[in-house]
Amino acid sequence: MNPATQSLILNASPKKKKKKIWIRIASSDYEEGLLSLIDIYGHAIQRQNMQLKPGINEFEMEPENIPAGLYYLHYSTQITRIFIIIKLMKH
Repeated sequence: MNPATQSLILNASPKKKKKKIWIRIASSDYEEGLLSLIDIYGHAIQRQNMQLKPGINEFEMEPENIPAGLYYLHYSTQITRIFIIIKLMKH
């Protein structure tokens, strides 16, 4: 794939009353990547390999036994890196 034509959009939101994070990644092409949930100290809490296809890709991540707080959701491929910040709250 030509990096100049690559397009990725990452969106995540906690599922209410569940300890899951719903993740949506829009991709313009097939690609492999790594999705990581990282705490504010830079420690990877959970990692998951991803196989994307063109269009909207939806996944769930279920981190266990982590405290409420701010976390980074990092998606990376050989070409692209995307970070977003998510807030997890206890219910």
